[in-house]
Amino acid sequence: MTRYWIPSIALIFSLVIMMSSTAFAGAFLTDGGTAVSSVDADGDTFNVINRARTDTTTYSIIDTWNSDNNGYTGDDYQATSTEVDGNPVNFDEPVYYIGTFSGNDRNENVLEDLIQYFLGTDYSISAYAKVDGTTGSSSSDDAVGGLSFELYDTADDTKSGKWKITEAESRDYAPNEKINFYSVKGGTEFALYYVNPQQSAGTWTTAHVENNGGNQPDISHFSVVRTSGLETSETPEPATLLLFGFSLIWLAGMVRKKSRH
Repeated sequence: MTRYWIPSIALIFSLVIMMSSTAFAGAFLTDGGTAVSSVDADGDTFNVINRARTDTTTYSIIDTWNSDNNGYTGDDYQATSTEVDGNPVNFDEPVYYIGTFSGNDRNENVLEDLIQYFLGTDYSISAYAKVDGTTGSSSSDDAVGGLSFELYDTADDTKSGKWKITEAESRDYAPNEKINFYSVKGGTEFALYYVNPQQSAGTWTTAHVENNGGNQPDISHFSVVRTSGLETSETPEPATLLLFGFSLIWLAGMVRKKSRH
């Protein structure tokens, strides 16, 4: 009997791991298009738009599709590898542009619903903060969970700059306080970004939103989000896939053996 139930347990175990580690159930974008035309959030319907920069004749910075995270990466929106307030930062991680939406990300409820759709889970926002305008620090009135951040080194055209998480009281850089989503509002749209793994500082751009004239707008506001219980996306490990494959081979062999009898 042992030779029957051990492979069966292995098959069940690998299936459970793979199901629990599915990273995304509701992608907004595809490579070159959109996965859905609209999505509901906080009682409103938001049109989904893909504003990835893929035309090398039009853009100097090109967005590259990343299927593991269902989003695009680009050189002008990523976790920073430079010093922040004199603190050395030893990471240089991509940030993923995961969609542009019509309208306004007016509060944390809109972002929470969009993030839940993207992740396909009931993760809730544990921390949220927003900055209006091109520079400055988040107001405690708009913060949830004690999260605070600052926009700085904003370009003269107010279409790009840097962000960092800060201590709520001192406003000093807080490298141990990290986020995993942020949004950029400009013109008539806002763009959502997935920070994976979580980071505490980075760069931003309004390249993925447009105004009524179809041009890249100045930034209107910037929001940061940390979701509870989520550190990084998880995909099936190679060992899990190998275990699953061996289990399927064993199962097929058993079926074949039984059919011969």
